[in-house]
Amino acid sequence: MYDAISKIDPLLRYARHEFVSNPRLTNLVLGLDRIDSKEARDAFEECERLAAEGSPLAMCMCSRLCHNGFGTTRCDKAAFKWAMNASAAGFAPGYYDLGLCYENGIGV
Repeated sequence: MYDAISKIDPLLRYARHEFVSNPRLTNLVLGLDRIDSKEARDAFEECERLAAEGSPLAMCMCSRLCHNGFGTTRCDKAAFKWAMNASAAGFAPGYYDLGLCYENGIGV
């Protein structure tokens, strides 16, 4: 499980810093500690709601969660879509994730 978490660790650390004052996002950060748990699924659903509301950080998290299958079924097309949305919102990690999608043929 540690290897799976380490794949998203840099963004997770950023998320913990940014979300510390937002109780709605606390579940996202805490849910990732137990990847196959109900908490992880609930956290992904919360992240998806926030992304739909326009949060570029949540969009980027959704991209990484979809690509790795954390809290949801692994889906590279959804990962690409969320990376595209995060980059369109001007979020630098979104540009990075979108570049990785193109470079590795993820969801394109």
